[in-house]
Amino acid sequence: MTAESNGKKGGLHNALFYGISLMLSFIIIVVTTSVFLVVIYLEGSVHESFFFLYLGIMATNLTVSIVSIRRLIGLIPALSLLNKTAKAQYLPEKTSGNVISGTATKVYNDERYFTEPEIEIIDLLRKNNNRLLQSSLVSSVGASKATISRTISSLENKGVIVKMRKGVTNEIILSETNFR
Repeated sequence: MTAESNGKKGGLHNALFYGISLMLSFIIIVVTTSVFLVVIYLEGSVHESFFFLYLGIMATNLTVSIVSIRRLIGLIPALSLLNKTAKAQYLPEKTSGNVISGTATKVYNDERYFTEPEIEIIDLLRKNNNRLLQSSLVSSVGASKATISRTISSLENKGVIVKMRKGVTNEIILSETNFR
């Protein structure tokens, strides 16, 4: 993995971490305030130690919320860059009207986004009407089943392909929505 892909992955992990911590701190604030109000309603007053415990919990969770919001705001530029480079463009050559010829011209926003085996699989799918059995890919590419399986999983995670079970193998379908 390159340093850039680690950075992108880290940006998503950080956003997920701060988003979850923000959500949990809000939940704790709501639950704590609800308990505090129930105690006041039932007893009519609150002991001093309970009041200071409530204030401590509120201060801690408000601090966590503020830090999480600031960190999430700081991650917005990194996440928007990730979305721009994550989508590859695959522009097919058109023969006439909406008919797509068997070859395609590749245009990528970030050439480092796809590995060579991924590009090879995308090209094979384009040449075979955007769908092919996984077993056919193994024989066409000449790589091991494990390598093809990992590459297909990577393309599936990127939203480039859809994998559908077909008997004892999978049918790999190129997702045209990501290739405009």
